[in-house]
Amino acid sequence: ARDEAQRVGIVAAEAEATEALATLDEAAGDWGPAEARFREAIALREVERERLELQDWSVTAFAASQTPYRGLARLLARQGRAQDALVV
Repeated sequence: ARDEAQRVGIVAAEAEATEALATLDEAAGDWGPAEARFREAIALREVERERLELQDWSVTAFAASQTPYRGLARLLARQGRAQDALVV
């Protein structure tokens, strides 16, 4: 799904798929890849946010943009990296 979203240029779908992969990595205890994927998803969500016009920015879009930040903060906290988690 991620590759297809990237191929056709649907940033929101690519971000969502990347977040799902990060969550799977986290659940498997693969924290390094999970952190990298959450950070990639954050970058994608920021691209998406920059592309949206003000009238397109909804509560749903805002909530979706926060998901990878929450995932990264949770992951960092689980690793005992509380200060890094708070920065996120």
